[in-house]
Amino acid sequence: MNFDAGTIITIVCVLLFYLRLTILQRQRIKKAQYQYAAVAQKNSKKKKNADKKPEIKYAHLGVHLRNWWMVGGAIILITFGAVIAAIRFLGPSLSTFWWIPLNLGIALFAFAIK
Repeated sequence: MNFDAGTIITIVCVLLFYLRLTILQRQRIKKAQYQYAAVAQKNSKKKKNADKKPEIKYAHLGVHLRNWWMVGGAIILITFGAVIAAIRFLGPSLSTFWWIPLNLGIALFAFAIK
C-alpha cells in the first residue's frame, strides 16, 4: 500500500486524538476513585454507616464538550477534507492538500473535548 505524507500525518493526528481521549478518561477514573475512597473513609469513621458503601456515579466519566460550535466546525472541516480527497474538485494541484482541512478538523475536535 502506498502512503503519501498527508496519509501519514492524518494517521498521527488520529492517534494523538485517541491518546488525548485516553488520558482524559484515565484522569476522570482516578478522580472518581479518589472521591470514592474519601467518602468510604469518611463513612468508616461513623459506626452506623460503616456497612454502607458509597454510591459511584459513572455519568461523569463520559465525554464532555466545551462548545458545540467547535464540534460543528470540526465536523465540517473533516467532511470538507474527505470530499476534496474523494472527488478532487479543486484540481490536481490543490487536491493533494486534502489532509490540511481534515487534520485541522481533528485538532479542533480534540480541543472541543474537555
